[in-house]
Amino acid sequence: MQKYAFVFILAGFFAYSVVTVAQTTDMRSTTHPLIGFWESIEPNTGCKETYLFNADGTGEFSSGKEVLKVTYDADAQPNLNGFFKLHHTVESTNGEQDCTKSTSTLHEKQSSFVLFQPDGFSYIACDNDDPSLESCFGPMVLKGKQKLLNP
Repeated sequence: MQKYAFVFILAGFFAYSVVTVAQTTDMRSTTHPLIGFWESIEPNTGCKETYLFNADGTGEFSSGKEVLKVTYDADAQPNLNGFFKLHHTVESTNGEQDCTKSTSTLHEKQSSFVLFQPDGFSYIACDNDDPSLESCFGPMVLKGKQKLLNP
């Protein structure tokens, strides 16, 4: 009888350990799937884009040499096509060019549509929520819950 009790205790400890490790290694937010630090590298040019979405509605975006601080809001739930609508406003910019050789202006407001892959660890960003995905770029890949020190 003691042998079975020991086995049950050991099995319970193992199950708890597996759940605890899974919770600490899962970088996805339990608040909103967009919250976190995302990265994409354009395959043809090698240009890197990063997006940090904080839980308080602030963020930092970089694309090429451009660095922006933004405020944002995103739909809490996806629409019927699976997209989250995202609005962001540029609060500060360094004035440099992004990966498309464009620059953002202060207080510029933009909207896009975000479509997550089923596993939640990557998404594409689109100009609209058309299921053809013709106006999309990405994927953006989740790198962590916060900005890396040396991305």
